[in-house]
Parts: sequence; structure tokens; C-alpha cells
Amino acid sequence: MLNIKDWADVEGALENIGMLDLRISELSSALGRKLYELLGEYSGEISELGNRRSSIESAVQLFCLLSKSEFAKKRSKRFHYGRIAFRTAERIEIPDELQSAAAATLKKLGFSECIEIRERLDKGALKRLSDADLARCGIKRLREDHFRVEPDLNLISEKVGKKDAPAQAFAVDLEKLARLLIKNDADDCPGQVRDAVAPVSAAVEAD
Repeated sequence: MLNIKDWADVEGALENIGMLDLRISELSSALGRKLYELLGEYSGEISELGNRRSSIESAVQLFCLLSKSEFAKKRSKRFHYGRIAFRTAERIEIPDELQSAAAATLKKLGFSECIEIRERLDKGALKRLSDADLARCGIKRLREDHFRVEPDLNLISEKVGKKDAPAQAFAVDLEKLARLLIKNDADDCPGQVRDAVAPVSAAVEAD
């Protein structure tokens, strides 16, 4: 670990961090461009192949449905290149508009065990309570200092002869790519693209 002895060392550390941030940003921007290239190169063909697969599977499913009597005793058939099978699955379907009515009816009929009630604390509302009220509920308010290092990337860019600090450009580009993957179904995209943008996609979906 770097040994910081005085404020001059802190100044030097900020410069070093800024240099590292600039290089990371440059490499990240290059990664973003390559990801876009990969997406454009592969996504069309992968989508086309996926559609062809779905079409073939639908044809096989239709034939098997028309021949379902052959699955009366055994629910699957083994072939040289694989297996087809019918699997019985059970699910309960409740239209959204009938959720409340169904719950009320279940209560009246004495089937309360079929109703799940979820309670969750509202931390935003809890912040408005006094420390004393929080303490009565066994809740504590914690105050923490969060340390941040913010090098002046514009100044450091000028020092190394770069016109603009690229730190923000990559974040925007990668977010656009993540949104594009979410919109077009990431399952149709190349694995290396999905893996690279997965953390950003998750953050974008959570917004």
C-alpha cells in the first residue's frame, strides 16, 4: 500500500488516480465500441437462427399434439438425436383485476391460509421519525461518512495532452447498449456481450 506522509503525497496520489481513471476510461470506451460491433455482427444472425429453431419446434409440437394418443402410456419418446416429451404442469391463474375479489371471497369461505400478507418497512418514512421514536421500535439511525476521491480529470487530461476527459462518454455508451439488450431480449445477443454489460443492464433495469 502507498505510504501517504503529507498533503503533497495526497496531491500526487490524486494525480496518479486521475491518470489511472483516464486510462481505464480509454480502455472502457474501446470495449464499448467493440461491444457495439459484436452486437451488430452477430445479433441479426442469432435472431434469425432463433426464429428458425422456434418454427421447427412448433412444427414438431403440432405433429406430436396430433399424435398424442401415442403418448398415453409413456410421456416421452427417445430418438437418435434427442428426446421429446410431454410434461404436466399445474398452475393457478388469477386475472389481475380479480385479485382483490378472490382474496375477499377466500376470507369469507374460511380459506385464509391461501392469502399471503406481506409487510415491509418504509425506510423513507422511518427517516422522518425522531431518534426517540425509532429507539422505541428497536431501530437505530446510523450516520456514516462516505469517503470519496475525485481527481480533476479535465486538468489531468490537459497535462497529458488530451483535449477532453472521456470519463463520462463510456458510461453513457454502455448504458445505451444495456438498454438495447433489455429491449431486444439479451438472450438473443452473443454471450460475451451479455457478460460484459450484465452489471450495467441490472442497474438500468433497477432504475
